[in-house]
Amino acid sequence: MRHIAIFIFISIFFIISGYYISKKMTKNSTQIPTQIPTQIPTQIPTQIPTQLPTQLPTQLPTQLPTQLPTQLPTQMPIQLPTQMPIQLPTQMPTQMPIQLPTIPPKSYCNNNGTPYYDQNGLIKCQCESYIKKIGNDQTTKIWKGNRCQFSDETTCNDRGSVSDEGICRCSSSWTGISCNIYVPVATPSPSIVPVVTSPPSIVTCPPGTAGRACQYSNSITCKGNGIATNDGFCVCNDGYYGNDCSYSDVLTCGGRGTLKTYLDENRVRKIVDGTCNCNCDSNGCFKGSTCDMCADGYISPLCRIGPPYCNNKVDPILENGNVKCNCPSGSAGSNCEIANSYCNTGTVSNDINNQPNCSCPSGSAGRTCTITNSYCNNKGIVSNDANKNPICTCNGNWDPNNNCALCKYGYVGSNCEYDISYCNGKVIPTIVNDQPNCSCPSGSAGRTCEITNSYCNNRGTVINDVTGNPTCLCNGNWSGDKCNVCKPGFSGSNCEIECDGNGSVAAGSCACVNGFTGTTSLNCNLSPDCNNKGILENGLCKCISGYGGNSCQFTNEKCNRKGLIKPDGTCECAQYWTSDSNCSVCKAPYNPNGPPPNYLCGMSEKSFQTKYGL
Repeated sequence: MRHIAIFIFISIFFIISGYYISKKMTKNSTQIPTQIPTQIPTQIPTQIPTQLPTQLPTQLPTQLPTQLPTQLPTQMPIQLPTQMPIQLPTQMPTQMPIQLPTIPPKSYCNNNGTPYYDQNGLIKCQCESYIKKIGNDQTTKIWKGNRCQFSDETTCNDRGSVSDEGICRCSSSWTGISCNIYVPVATPSPSIVPVVTSPPSIVTCPPGTAGRACQYSNSITCKGNGIATNDGFCVCNDGYYGNDCSYSDVLTCGGRGTLKTYLDENRVRKIVDGTCNCNCDSNGCFKGSTCDMCADGYISPLCRIGPPYCNNKVDPILENGNVKCNCPSGSAGSNCEIANSYCNTGTVSNDINNQPNCSCPSGSAGRTCTITNSYCNNKGIVSNDANKNPICTCNGNWDPNNNCALCKYGYVGSNCEYDISYCNGKVIPTIVNDQPNCSCPSGSAGRTCEITNSYCNNRGTVINDVTGNPTCLCNGNWSGDKCNVCKPGFSGSNCEIECDGNGSVAAGSCACVNGFTGTTSLNCNLSPDCNNKGILENGLCKCISGYGGNSCQFTNEKCNRKGLIKPDGTCECAQYWTSDSNCSVCKAPYNPNGPPPNYLCGMSEKSFQTKYGL
C-alpha cells in the first residue's frame, strides 16, 4: 500500500505539472521549453485517465518520502489523455508583432527612481536624490544601481559610500562587503601592550535582523533577497547572488539574460563578475554587461527588430515610437522590400509619406517610368512634372503642348525649321511639295517676299505673277516693267503731261501734230476728224461740251439759242419749245409775243439764254 500511495502522489504531481505547462503554453504559444528531460521513463503507462480531476489539491506535500519503492507497478491506475489539449504551431512566425509596452510602475526602480525607455526601447531607471541628515547638517545623496537599489545606508549600512556597481568603500573601523564587520581600534600606549576593546554584547534580535547589535537585516544587508547572519553575511534566496544578494537575472540582467555563474569547490553557485549572458530570441536580442543594449543590427522596441527587418538594406531605427527603415536609394517600402525593378528603368526610393517613388532617367516618365519618348512622338525628351505627369521637352520648334506632334505657331516644315522670318516677316510660310512657300502680300514679292516696292522705283506696287516672278502695278501714268517710263502720250517728272500720242512735250506743254489740238496745253486730244472739237475713240467722235454731230460739226447755234446741242447732233430744247431739229417752234398755245399766259415761250427763251450764256 505504501508503494501505491507513493505512485499515486507521483502521478498527481505529473498531472498538475502537465496542467500548468499546458495552461502556460496556451497563453503564450511562442515560448517553447528550452530544456528537454535528459531521460525518458523506460516504461510508459498503458492506460491514461479519460478525464482530469475537476479540483486540484491546494497544497502539495512539504516532504517527499525518504525512501522510494524499489519496484513500480506495471500498470498505471489512471489513464492519461490520448491527445494533448494543445497543438503547437508547426511554423513559428518570422516576426513578432511590434507593440511598445507600457512603462512599468515605479516599484520597478525600487520606488527610488522613475522608469523610462531609452532610445533602444530598454527599461532604465532615473534614480532620485534624497536628503541625509547628520545632526543639524544635511547632505544630498543619490540612489545608485541599474534599479536604484543601492545607497550608502541600505547597501553599506551607513558606514561607507556605495558605487553604481553596489560596491562599498567602508569608513574606518568597518570592513566587509556591506561594511558589516566591526574592526576594533587599538589604543596605542608607549608603556603597555595595546588592548583591543571588546565588541558589544550579543543581544536577542527581532526576526529579520542579526548581529551583536542587530545591525544586520534581511531587508537592508541582504536587500530583501536573503537572510542576514550574525557575522554580516547573507544566505541568498534561490536565484540571487552576491555578498548582499543584490544580483539576479531580473535585478542585474533585467530579465534580458542570465547571470554568469559557476559552482565553487563546495558546489555553491556564485557569480563570475556580475555580468550577464544576454538573450537573443523572439523576446529580443541584447548585449552589454547587464544586457541593457540592443545587439548589433537590432533596435527597439525591446530590441525585437533586427535582421531581416529592412531586408538587410539598412539598420532599422525608432522614430516617435514607430519602427522605421530609412531605405537607401534603390529600395523602398516600409521594410525596404521594393526594389528598382518597380521603376522599370528608374531608381526607387521612399517619398515623405514612405511610399515608393521613382526617379526616372531622361527619356522616361510616369509613376513607374514606363512612358518613353514615343509619348513625345520621338521629337523630344519625356520627363515628369512635379505631379508625376509626363511632359515633353521638344526638339527645335516642335510644340510641347501637342506632345511635339505639331509645330509651334508660326513655324512650318518637316522639322518646323521655317517661320515668318523665312518670308521676311511678311507672312507665315506654307509647305508645298515639302518645300516652304511664301504667299507674299501686295507690296512684296520674290520666293521669300524679299522684294519690296523699291523694285518698282516706288512708283507702283510689286506683286508675284503666276510664275512667282515679281511684277509692278504702276501708279498714275507710269509704265514699264519697273514703272520707270511714262505711259504713251504722257510725260513730265511724274508723267503728269499728256499729249495723247499726238504731239510731244516742249517747254512743259504739248506740241500737237497731224492736225490735233488739245483742250489744254498739256494734251493733244482733239482730233481733226472731229473738227478738233472732239476726241476720236474707236472711230467715233466724243465731242466736247457745246458741240455735237458725227464729227462735232454742230454747235448750240443749230438750236437757235433756245436749246443745247447733243452729242448726236440733235437739240435739247428749252421749256415750252418743241424738240425738233432746231427748237424753232413754240408749243401751242404759247405765243412768244402774245398776251399772258401765251408769252411763256418768250420768257423761257430769255431765261434759258441767261442760264447757259447763249
